[in-house]
Amino acid sequence: MKKVATINGVDVFSDKNVSSIQDTKINFSDGSWCDINTNEVVNEGKGSISIGNKGKKSSSKKITKPAQTFKASKLELETLTANIIVEVEKRSDIEVIIEGTESELKDISLKEISGILKISGKSNNTSNSQTIIKGNLFSSFVSNFFGNSNVISSGDISVSINNNSSSITINDKGAASKIIIKVPMYTPIKAKSITGSVLLGDTEGNIDISNSGSTSYNIGKITNTKIQSQGDGNIDIKSITGSLNVHSIGDGEITIEKGNIKNLDISCKGDGGFSFDGEVGSTSISSNGDSDIDIKSINGNLNITSIGDGEITIEKGSIKNLNISYKGDGIFSFDGKVENASISSNGDSDIDINYVKNKPSIYKKGDGDINIGNW
Repeated sequence: MKKVATINGVDVFSDKNVSSIQDTKINFSDGSWCDINTNEVVNEGKGSISIGNKGKKSSSKKITKPAQTFKASKLELETLTANIIVEVEKRSDIEVIIEGTESELKDISLKEISGILKISGKSNNTSNSQTIIKGNLFSSFVSNFFGNSNVISSGDISVSINNNSSSITINDKGAASKIIIKVPMYTPIKAKSITGSVLLGDTEGNIDISNSGSTSYNIGKITNTKIQSQGDGNIDIKSITGSLNVHSIGDGEITIEKGNIKNLDISCKGDGGFSFDGEVGSTSISSNGDSDIDIKSINGNLNITSIGDGEITIEKGSIKNLNISYKGDGIFSFDGKVENASISSNGDSDIDINYVKNKPSIYKKGDGDINIGNW
């Protein structure tokens, strides 16, 4: 194979003829293509396609960079493939220690801009990612994996399918680098597009997370938090105060052990879950799918819009104004007290409320049940 292109620092090799290059996508004359940005390879005929550096191999030995300090007051993490540990110390600056292979260290950028320390990946690093294989060869690969096909691993994984002389080479995940960051108390932190894991200490500061894939977060005491979660990665939080905004799509679970949240805004789509074993003030919940939402106590107003089979459970509390709109087979249960309630149910939903002070406004269509303990 020969090198046919270099995009964002990533070499692409093939014995096929290139017909065109569109941004990060390379099209071949036989209909095959690959995309450096998404790590997809589609092989439609004979020959091979390889994403990754096949020239000089860098050492796989782990090395540790000397600690670097920055006078920044905020931290942003983006597009990193790493296991990240954020520790809280009595200090006025931010210290960073990075451990990884030579190629991993070269791919990590540290920049201080206007009081913000930005740690990010320099390019679309495929050395620690998994390539997706599609196309008419995929079924042959599966059926022949334990038969005539060869799988050779030496930094890259080379898949050969002998019955039609085709092969696809992808990079394996390898060992991710480790980044240890030491920050002062109350440091605001943003994290986006992290592949690996994040362990965040008791910063008691503002947190903004944009999570995708299967990345796991384990977080200590924080405040005023925004979470966007897409995929099946789980987020576990020790304690939250202030406000919380959650937008979740997928199968990921968000679990919060305790806290006192003044304002809670949740939007869940998919099969994921949200659990908070603490107290909440004014709350807005939007559920679309099979999400399970569990909250220990609400004292304030509660607005719910639910479509699908999700289940919402509030253990206790005192709600002044309760507005519920259900469509589908969802379940709502509240074992506390409500002053004013407006309930709309269209479908097979089951709604159970312990007590409503004033006569509730109820609209019901379908086979669902609405049960109010004192009415």
